[in-house]
Amino acid sequence: MILSLAGVLLASILLLCFFNIRLGAALYLAYALLVPINDITLGPLHLGENLVKFALVAALFFDFKVRHHYKFSWKLLMPLVWYYVIELFLIPFQSETSFGWMLNSWRVDIMRTMFGAFVVYNVMTVYPDSKKLFRNSLLISILIAGVYGLFLTTTGGINPYILEIVSETGSNLDAESLTEYFSDDNRLFGRISSVFRHPMSFGLFIGLAFVYIWSVRKRIHKWIFFPLLVILGLDSLFCGVRSCIGGLVVAVAYYLIFSKNLKIGIAALIIGLVGYNIVLQLPEVSDYLGSITDVHGTKSDVGGSSIEMRLDQLNGCFKEIQNCPFVGKGYGWVAYYKANFGDHPVILAFESLIFVVLCNNGFLGIIIWIFLALSIYKNNHKYLSSASVVADSLLIFYIAYACITGEYGYMPYFLLFYICLAMESQPESVEVSKKNTKKQVAVNTFQ
Repeated sequence: MILSLAGVLLASILLLCFFNIRLGAALYLAYALLVPINDITLGPLHLGENLVKFALVAALFFDFKVRHHYKFSWKLLMPLVWYYVIELFLIPFQSETSFGWMLNSWRVDIMRTMFGAFVVYNVMTVYPDSKKLFRNSLLISILIAGVYGLFLTTTGGINPYILEIVSETGSNLDAESLTEYFSDDNRLFGRISSVFRHPMSFGLFIGLAFVYIWSVRKRIHKWIFFPLLVILGLDSLFCGVRSCIGGLVVAVAYYLIFSKNLKIGIAALIIGLVGYNIVLQLPEVSDYLGSITDVHGTKSDVGGSSIEMRLDQLNGCFKEIQNCPFVGKGYGWVAYYKANFGDHPVILAFESLIFVVLCNNGFLGIIIWIFLALSIYKNNHKYLSSASVVADSLLIFYIAYACITGEYGYMPYFLLFYICLAMESQPESVEVSKKNTKKQVAVNTFQ
């Protein structure tokens, strides 16, 4: 039932994009966040990820080049463009993985990461009035995912939405093992995934949404802002993903230091002290939070990797790339290994962005990632003016979270939130729209 509804909804959204790219793209944004299905067969129509992404770009091309004669914009996306170009040129020098696998992995990552963000970015650039539309799309998505996440604290590890999707899609995951995983007794309420297939994706979403909500606090009503902030705060504590809390602490600390807002700093200090004293009165919560900084993993009953385990895994990465330390085992090698062999005997599920990058692209890959992060940081301070610090905080949360948990397709989520956050602070988008309008008038007059 859910699969059929999702298929009809997705097909309708894609069709709508060709008639109203603003509304269609905004609805697709909500769909991408709330519906974790990338491959749907609807009668004779197969809505695979390739077709969906190409349809989105085709609709944008139709609106920009056929209907209005607008120019495409790449400004905020250029760091990612350069990242993938460099990765492509690196592939011929990697011999540990088949060339076909690497090239296809690169293509899939480009489409999954860039295509949706490219559409959203260009629509928001040319149509400044669409900012509110995309903002509302994100706010509604955050509300639905956040409230459903809190609801799951009452179900004992059962996620009806995800279990129904798994059963309908014929996933390799069975309902029993999935429920057992979600019902981890060592977490406050187990592992909560909300509308996502995995709790780690929900943890990432919570952090990104938290920073985004803060960035638009002056553009939304306080009775929307504060309840959403409270919902996300509770979700971060109850979802069972400690990395979310750790990433948020780093991001918030950065923001408080560099925003230089004394009132916010004092308020955060007071809230932190009050929260800390409340936690001390709740042994289970205190134990759960204390496990974040447990080096050896012996002071708490909470499962998961300890810092000591992560150091062992890092050493395992060095052993894996000892014959190819500079270029690594090949683009997409980690995904190839997990698909064919499951967990690594030492590195396990490659639970850190650092492990993934080292194994895939070696030490050169680390340099490329540093280049990517610094390029995004530079763009923030070049184009986003007053929003640069909060945009930095979003980037810092994503990197911190990925370094703690791994990189399991997180980049598309980060990029969508980043584009929406960035465009909220782009006064030049109005100017771009005016220029495009003038160009359109000139073309029409000439014709």
